[in-house]
Amino acid sequence: MFDACHAYMGAVVGSRHLGQKELLKGGVVQYAHLLTGKIGAIHLIDSDGTLHGDETSTHAPMGTGKIDFDKVMPAILESGYDDEWWPIDLCFWANALEVAGQCKTYVDGLIKKFG
Repeated sequence: MFDACHAYMGAVVGSRHLGQKELLKGGVVQYAHLLTGKIGAIHLIDSDGTLHGDETSTHAPMGTGKIDFDKVMPAILESGYDDEWWPIDLCFWANALEVAGQCKTYVDGLIKKFG
């Protein structure tokens, strides 16, 4: 399962890495390519580059964070992901129901562009 937010926090920020951070120069795009043939499910959500409660990645509403989905979605698809499900993951986001609509609209745009 490839979560865009967690991928950003691991590949770009190096969050929760032990010892020296192992960042990827190509960020989330490189991470997706490293997982070619292994991505069977995805979670789409943005990242503001922080942790929620110093534990898991902060799942920011789509389009409000630092992930460039115009580059990330082609990489996920090139990695072999071909499922019709493109779920939105707003875990721990306060008032998730209030931003779910804008997130769906954003993902609908990605589907129209890349799906």
